[in-house]
Amino acid sequence: MLHKKLEIILYYLRKHECDVIHVGDYFYPTSLLPIYLNHKYCVPILVSINALPGFTWHFGDFLVDKIAKMYTYSLGRYILQSYNKVISLYSKLSREVRSLGINSEKTVTIPNGVNLDF
Repeated sequence: MLHKKLEIILYYLRKHECDVIHVGDYFYPTSLLPIYLNHKYCVPILVSINALPGFTWHFGDFLVDKIAKMYTYSLGRYILQSYNKVISLYSKLSREVRSLGINSEKTVTIPNGVNLDF
């Protein structure tokens, strides 16, 4: 399955000359593939996140939350550090991402919503 995803992404990279690869979350192992493509093709990669499972978000099951926390503090941290930009949906999450050791120049907050007063 991962091989098929790689083929699709490579097709778009070659055919359409993509400027950036944008990933919807870091919590899935498929978010490792763009890191490889970034190294091989020098295409910038960015990831949008709305929570840090096991750190800022909890499922409510002890075992699931422990596994999520281990992921966030190990592979998740590696993934976030490897991306060119980490887009957080709220400013507190950006601070929490930085507390994991992610460079502040890599983090940006883009709220997911609209200003109703405007």
